[in-house]
Amino acid sequence: MRKESAALRKCRSQMSAMGMDSSAVFHRSKLILKIYRDVVWVLNERTEELHEYAREMGNRDMEAGLCYLENFAPDTELQAFEEKVCCVVQSRMLVDVIDRALLRLK
Repeated sequence: MRKESAALRKCRSQMSAMGMDSSAVFHRSKLILKIYRDVVWVLNERTEELHEYAREMGNRDMEAGLCYLENFAPDTELQAFEEKVCCVVQSRMLVDVIDRALLRLK
């Protein structure tokens, strides 16, 4: 049987202190990493769609499009755009957390 490393023992003790099952954490982490590449790809596509939408609103000028959305667009259109942007930003933040964790593991 392999000897357990100090880092692994520390992780297990921290998880048990928080009342977490290490095998459940392992399987959830494995699932996250399994879909990671697809999530990043979709996130990049959504970001590009939002940029394109802003360019369309401003006649190929993103800054003018964002100005239109902020000042002149109907409230429902602005709210829908804001919700999409918030969703992309939140997802990007979670991907960044995963990226930092992967760099630490490396």
